[in-house]
Amino acid sequence: MVVLTVEGYKRNPLRDPQICGRPACYNSTKFNYNVGHLYKYDHSMYVKTAVVGSSVNISELHISSIVEVDFHAPCQGILRLHSIEVRERAERPVEEVEFEYGEEPEDTQPPAVDEQNGMHPKSDVIAEELMRFELRFDFHDGMIGELCHEDDEPVWTLNLKRGILSALQNTMPRLDIDYDTTETDVSGICDVQYKTNGRNGTGLLFRKTKDLASCRRRHKTKSFIQTVPYDFRTIMIDNSIYKSVACYERHQLVPFSNGLAGAVTETYNRLELTDEETYSQESNNEIDIQRLTLMKDQIVENNIEPALANKWMESFAFLTRPNEEVLEAMLELMKHGKESGDQTYLLSATTVVNTFCKIHFDCDESEEVQAIVQYLEEELLDTIESVEVMAENDRQKRERVIVLLMSLGNMGVVNKRLNFELRTIIESERYPTEVRVEAVNVFRRSDCIRTKDYFLKLYSTFLLDVEVRIAAYLQAMRCPDHLSVRLIKNVLKTEEVKQVGSFVWSHLTNLAKSASPVRVQAQGLLAENDLDSKFNLDIRKFSRNYEQTLFFDEYNFGMTVDSNVIFSTESYVPRSVRLNLTTDLFGESINFLELNVIARQIQEDVDRLGFQLKGNFDKPQVTIGVKIFGNDLHYYSNGLQLFKISDERKKLA
Repeated sequence: MVVLTVEGYKRNPLRDPQICGRPACYNSTKFNYNVGHLYKYDHSMYVKTAVVGSSVNISELHISSIVEVDFHAPCQGILRLHSIEVRERAERPVEEVEFEYGEEPEDTQPPAVDEQNGMHPKSDVIAEELMRFELRFDFHDGMIGELCHEDDEPVWTLNLKRGILSALQNTMPRLDIDYDTTETDVSGICDVQYKTNGRNGTGLLFRKTKDLASCRRRHKTKSFIQTVPYDFRTIMIDNSIYKSVACYERHQLVPFSNGLAGAVTETYNRLELTDEETYSQESNNEIDIQRLTLMKDQIVENNIEPALANKWMESFAFLTRPNEEVLEAMLELMKHGKESGDQTYLLSATTVVNTFCKIHFDCDESEEVQAIVQYLEEELLDTIESVEVMAENDRQKRERVIVLLMSLGNMGVVNKRLNFELRTIIESERYPTEVRVEAVNVFRRSDCIRTKDYFLKLYSTFLLDVEVRIAAYLQAMRCPDHLSVRLIKNVLKTEEVKQVGSFVWSHLTNLAKSASPVRVQAQGLLAENDLDSKFNLDIRKFSRNYEQTLFFDEYNFGMTVDSNVIFSTESYVPRSVRLNLTTDLFGESINFLELNVIARQIQEDVDRLGFQLKGNFDKPQVTIGVKIFGNDLHYYSNGLQLFKISDERKKLA
C-alpha cells in the first residue's frame, strides 16, 4: 500500500490529481462496489493492555464510529469517519429489572451517576481530528495499491484510517480457493493466508491470518524487548461486497511470561455493513466534457485563430477519462482538420482514442472507435492508391499518408481489413520506404503475440529494404521469448546485409547490459552471451542502437536515453535518427519524449559537394516526428517549421 500526499501529486505533473493510483481500472471479478453508491459501516475498536492473571492492571480504550466508503469513480474510493465516540471503558447497556405491577422495587436508591459515562475527556478533540480529512484510495478488485491523503493530516489519524482500509483489502485471485500470499498494508509487508470457511446464507465466509512476525518495513515499539504478535480475521462477503469484517490482534511480552499469562496488548476491530445509499452528482469529468464540447464548437465554427485552435487540440490529448461523447467530438474535429489541412487534429484526436481504450478493454467493439478507424482507413486507402503518392515531387500526399499511419498507430486498434491493407503496404516496393516503415509502426500498440511471427518473417527476408527489416525486428522484440530470440540469433549468424546486422547486434548487446528494469525479461533470454562480434562495425557508416541507463534500486527510480541511427545501403549519411528519453518512476516506465528525424536528399548534396563546390544544391527534406508520453503528437514536414511554431506560441503566451 503506497501512501501519497496530495501535495506529492501537485509536484508530479504526470499524475492526475483527481485519480489516486493507476488510471486504468480493470474489470472486477470478486467485488462489485458500484459507482455513485455510499456504503456505511458501523465500526467499533478497542485496545486493551493488561497483565493476564491480574484483574487490576488493565487499561482500555474504546472507539466507535460510522465509516463511509464512497466509490465516486471506477476503482476510486473515499473513506470518511463521523459519529465518533472515544471511551475509556465499554458503554454498559441498561439492565431491565422485572417486578410485578404495584410492587416497589427492593432498591429504591438510584445508582451512582457517572457524568462522563465512561467517555474519554478528549473524545471531542479526537473525533474532530478524525473527521477533518477524508482519505482517498484506489481499490482494484480488493487490492488497495495507493492512499492519497492531505498533506496536513496527522500521522496518527492516517494510521487509524489505514488500519480500517487494511481490513478491507483482499488479494485472493478467486473467492472459492485457499490462497497464500504477501500483502502490504499498515502492518508492513507481511505473509498472509486466506482460508475459505463455508457459507452463512448467501454470504461467503473467510479467515485471513497474517503472520506479523514475518512483516518487513514494520514500525516497532521503541524498546529492546521483543513481542510475539498474532493476527487473524473473519470476513463475510455477500453480494460481492463486505458484509462484516472482524479483526483480532494480540501482542504478548515474551520475557517473564508463562504460557498465555503475562503482559498482553489486544486489539479488536469490527466493521458491519448497515446501509447502502445512492447519490447523483455532476462529476469533474462531466464538467470537463462540457467544456470540451464548447471548445470543439468554437474550433469547428472557425471562431478562434488557427494557432489557438492548435493549442486547444494539443490539450485534448491529455484528457484522462474520455467517454463515447468525447470520441464523437474527436471524429468531428478530425473531419474539420482535414478541411483545414492541419495534421495536429488527427494525432491529438487518436491519442484520446487510445486513452479511452486504456480504461475500456473492449474498446474495439465500440461503435465510436470503429467509426474513427473506418474514417482513417478509408482516407488512407483513397490517398495511397492515387498515382501521385509515388511521385517524389508530391510530398504533401506522401506526408498525409504518413500522418494517417501515425494516427492509426496512436490508437492501437487494428481490425482484420486494416491488418491486411497494412501488410500489403509493408511488403510492396511501390511505396516509399518511410511509408512502409510507418505501416510497421502502426502495430506498436496492438497485440504483439499475434503479430510477432509475421514480423520475424519480415526480418528474416534478406531482400527486403534495410529500414523495413529493422522496424520489423523492433516490433518482434516488443515481446521476446526463447524461440524468437533463438531465431534472431540464427539469422544474425548468416546475415547478408551489414546495416541490419550491425543494428541488431548493437541492440541485443545493449539489451544484455542495460540496467533498466523493463529489460529484465529480455536479459534472461540473452544470458548466454553468444553474440558474434563480427557486426561490431564502424559507427560512422553503419546502423546502430545506443543506450545509456541509470537506475537506483534503493529509490526505484531510473532514466534511460536510447537512440537508433539508421543508414541505408545506398548512403553513408544517416537516413533516420530516433532519440528517446524514458524514466522509470512509480514502478512504471514513462516515455517522456521521443524525436524521430528522417532526412532525404542529403547524400546527393554531399556527393555533389565533393565535385562542384559552387553548385546549386537541392533543399534537403527533413521531417521530424515528436512523441510525448508515447503518443505521436506532432509531425513537421519541414524541420525549420519548429522554430516558426515556437515563435507563434511565444506570441500567444
